Amino acid sequence: MRAYVIAAAVVVAFAGSSVFAADLPRPPVVSAPPAALWSGFYGGVNLGGGWASTGQHNSTVVGGGQLGYNWQFGAWVLGGEADIDGMGLRSSAILTSTIGNQITSNTSVDYLGTVRGRVGYAFDRWLPYVTGGLAYTTIDHNGMGVLGVAGNYSASDFKTGYAVGGGVEWAFRDRWSAKAEYLFSQFPGKTNVYNTTTPPITVRYVGLEFNVVRLGVNYHFAP
Repeated sequence: MRAYVIAAAVVVAFAGSSVFAADLPRPPVVSAPPAALWSGFYGGVNLGGGWASTGQHNSTVVGGGQLGYNWQFGAWVLGGEADIDGMGLRSSAILTSTIGNQITSNTSVDYLGTVRGRVGYAFDRWLPYVTGGLAYTTIDHNGMGVLGVAGNYSASDFKTGYAVGGGVEWAFRDRWSAKAEYLFSQFPGKTNVYNTTTPPITVRYVGLEFNVVRLGVNYHFAP
């Protein structure tokens, strides 16, 4: 009988402890901050296509490399990127002056470089972003007289303009990401005077508007 009483007391004691523990306040559940997948330096390569939306709407393959840096603040990602792509944009035409003289006009663009800022919002391993900044290139001109003009002419003009666009980047492995991107760049027109022909000629070149769609792969270095 005494043993039964002791056993009952033990059961009651444990039962009381359980009720008391159930009444204790639970610690709040704190969500882990998003992983800073995008912070630090990165570099990579890209390949795609481009076309001019002025002139004869010529198209070309583009390809090159990029280097950049990201700062991640929660889900927001701010960064800067510099890139340069080679291309083979070509345009040819016959120009006629107001008095009927004619010349050939050949234009070529062999590269496009940009220095841009980027703003994105990360969804874990996905990063949609917008981008914009400085664009630069060199536009080469040459030609010869056809009617009323004798001789050849040529010039190489370094141009600066702007580039804007956007894309999405996907971190498919640790330190590796892939991206798809669109960029629009614009460069102002220019008037050139050539004294190597007889008579000298003045040629007014329209501005260049250039579109690029490309895919790229980046390697992300330790932040």
